[in-house]
Amino acid sequence: MDTRRKLLAIMGLMMSNTRGLRLGAFVTLSIAWASGLISGEINTDQNSIRLVNGSTVYQGRVEIYRNDTWGRICDSGWGMDDAYVACRQLGYGTAKNATGGTSFPPGGGLYWMDRVACDGEEESLAKCSFDGWGVISGCPLRDTAAGVVCQAYEPTDAVTIRLEGSSNSYEGRVQVFYSGAWGTICSDHWGLAEANVACGQLGFDGVQVATDAKTLFGADLTSPMYLSGLRCQGIETNLAQCARDSWLDDKCSSQDCDAGVVCISEDTPADGDLRLTGGSTASAGRLEIYHLGVWGTVCDDDWTENAATVACRELGYNGVEFALDHTDYGRHTGTIHLDNVHCTGRESRLTYCSHNGWGEHNCVHSEDVTLRCADESPDPAPPSTGTISLPMSSIIGIIIACSVIVSCALMIVRYLHYRQKISLTANRNNRVRALSRPDSANSFRYPIRGSSGLFLVNGMRVDPTLPPHGLEPPDYSSSPWKPPELPQEPPPSYEATVAHYPEARTDGVSSPVAPDYDATLLPNAVDFGQQPSPYQRRHGLGESVSSFEPTSTPPSSPMPPVD
Repeated sequence: MDTRRKLLAIMGLMMSNTRGLRLGAFVTLSIAWASGLISGEINTDQNSIRLVNGSTVYQGRVEIYRNDTWGRICDSGWGMDDAYVACRQLGYGTAKNATGGTSFPPGGGLYWMDRVACDGEEESLAKCSFDGWGVISGCPLRDTAAGVVCQAYEPTDAVTIRLEGSSNSYEGRVQVFYSGAWGTICSDHWGLAEANVACGQLGFDGVQVATDAKTLFGADLTSPMYLSGLRCQGIETNLAQCARDSWLDDKCSSQDCDAGVVCISEDTPADGDLRLTGGSTASAGRLEIYHLGVWGTVCDDDWTENAATVACRELGYNGVEFALDHTDYGRHTGTIHLDNVHCTGRESRLTYCSHNGWGEHNCVHSEDVTLRCADESPDPAPPSTGTISLPMSSIIGIIIACSVIVSCALMIVRYLHYRQKISLTANRNNRVRALSRPDSANSFRYPIRGSSGLFLVNGMRVDPTLPPHGLEPPDYSSSPWKPPELPQEPPPSYEATVAHYPEARTDGVSSPVAPDYDATLLPNAVDFGQQPSPYQRRHGLGESVSSFEPTSTPPSSPMPPVD
């Protein structure tokens, strides 16, 4: 039965004629309503949740619906991230508290979930990490269950805030508008998550410092305190979406602890920035450094010209006029940030120098560093004309590199010249030594071919195409040529077999005719026809050429004896 039906039933019974019945029915249904149905309409979808046994609709024990059965959630590991998811699943903007143990009556029945671990951004508890459906470790023995206290407002509510107490728009005391007046927020539980929501609501990029307003902007004892117990996740877009106590429910531990913030914007100083204050000119004054949203001073213990040079250069000046200017620039009443600062003079920021640590000092404000920088600003760079200008250090480096390269080249040339000179001197000495001593077999050295193609013999270059020194070339000349003489003795007889060739065809072919030469016209011609031939010729193919048959080979004949 849903809420509407219950209301109609109660109204109908109250209109009954019997007064006793009317009163009894009202009491009965009221008890039934308060015993577990006070949370309003119940969603019976798979993995839906409800709150039971709470005194209001936005608090109670958390139960989850699964497989047509409502079950409890064990409180092992139950925390605010889990409560955020549960309240958001129920339709509330956020959670105020996560309960366990017996904060609410543990009830009865089975447990569905144990060791739930949400990251705070899930859509439902079923999407969080847990041991498993029905996997329970210790809760059945303790009989405890998880519960929540959700924020009792509609998520569409919004509040208007502003920053007050500072001349800078990005910092100040956070004030909230409620019931036609501005009031403060208690700094209890005020941290970076809450400050980030406030800065985002005001349109800034983020938060730099979350602090109590009294430290930075002084105390405000006149404005009422509207909010306390504020707890945000840091992802909300309005402070009204964070968990909080009721309006005007002042539970703040101290009336002068208002919430303050320093937001990030283009005008917000960066941590470690410097400034000079109290002077008549911008280049002189008390040196202050920015840290965690607070401008503080620097103690002059061990302050030197190098540290002053770094500070002036960081401030945009190109020199130091007085490293410690003892002019009275007023007395600072805030924080002393740095002491015993030691710089080499080459640092780009004062925070890069060594020091005792932020806030670590043994000074008073009469020891604050006062500084006067050289008022001349660096000359602006000339307009570009298309040429490239190099710094002096680069030019000097290029000159040194070129000088080294030229020096190395000269040394190599001199070394090669020296080697060549030594080689020529050694060759000359070897040649003189070889000429001054007699040749002997023991003094012979194997020739070595030089790089020029010549052989080195006993230290002397020798051309292999020329005869050795001291030797005459052989005489290859001979007597004039004489024609061969005819043999005085008949040569040995060999029976030669003449091959029988067929008669040459003469039909249709002219017979070759030997050329007719005049032998008298040839120089040195020998007339062999004037001497009788020692051979007896026979006409006929296949016959012996000669009938001369010696019995043995003459001694002068090179031929072997005939078998």
